[in-house]
Amino acid sequence: MQRTIKCKHRNEKQMNDEHIKTPKMGDIIKKEFLDSLGISAYRLAKEINVSTSSILDLIHNKRKISVEMSLCLSKFFGNSHVSSNTWEMF
Repeated sequence: MQRTIKCKHRNEKQMNDEHIKTPKMGDIIKKEFLDSLGISAYRLAKEINVSTSSILDLIHNKRKISVEMSLCLSKFFGNSHVSSNTWEMF
């Protein structure tokens, strides 16, 4: 089920509710980390000692992030443990 956030634009003539789709974890990993740092899924997989298919499944939203994967990604990207807990919500 897709999560959405309701927003109301008060400046418009019509007061229609618009829904903003919540980004999926794979989209965040790809855009915010891999693309911005110029890292391939293959390189990330080799650096954190997991299979390339595991990383690709995460990126393509075919797999949920596990606690172990969350900790590995946090360590690799230099995020705090608090960030890794946030990742687990997706």
